Amino acid sequence: VTELTQVAAAIDTGAGGVLFGGPAGVGKTRLAFECLGFAAERGYRTAHVRANRTSATIPYGAFAALLPPATSRESESRGDLLRYFAEAILDDPDGRPLLLVVDDAHDLDDPSAALLLHLVMHGGVFPVVTLRTGEPAPESVVMLWKDELLQRIEVSPLTVADIAMLAVDVLGGPVDGTTVHALRTTSEGNVLFLRELIISAVASGSLTDV
Repeated sequence: VTELTQVAAAIDTGAGGVLFGGPAGVGKTRLAFECLGFAAERGYRTAHVRANRTSATIPYGAFAALLPPATSRESESRGDLLRYFAEAILDDPDGRPLLLVVDDAHDLDDPSAALLLHLVMHGGVFPVVTLRTGEPAPESVVMLWKDELLQRIEVSPLTVADIAMLAVDVLGGPVDGTTVHALRTTSEGNVLFLRELIISAVASGSLTDV
């Protein structure tokens, strides 16, 4: 996959990180989580967070699973708390770098977005961020690509050729051109829709091996 090749090159050259942008269902999350495996092979620690609208109602909600208790530090300034959390995420006895997947960054709460920006700007982490195009995002997230802090990679809908290759891999045999074009037209190149189309077509018998 071209996108994964770009990420591998960015890791090997020490670039700051990458951001996958694109509409819903095109495979951004799948690509981001594929990065965890080859980062581990290169000696990285790995971690991931998933932003959503529920966690966005809680300060640092998206990062909650990675953060230490902060009750004893509530009197500190927001800047000191931000640095404390960043140091906790980066802390590793072996000094290994961290690859951090942040999925659906447009849904981050503002403190979590500020923490992500802080991590990006101060190093020690290779972020792999996914972002749905057309959605409003926190200013700290917008800065990631607006200020070119991360390499932005656009994930586009699948082409007819892409779908033909995927269909052969999934179904285990050649797929006729009419079927491929029907799958492309109906799914509009959306990976999520394509998956459901193929599963339902096989289950109903409308897609068969003859």
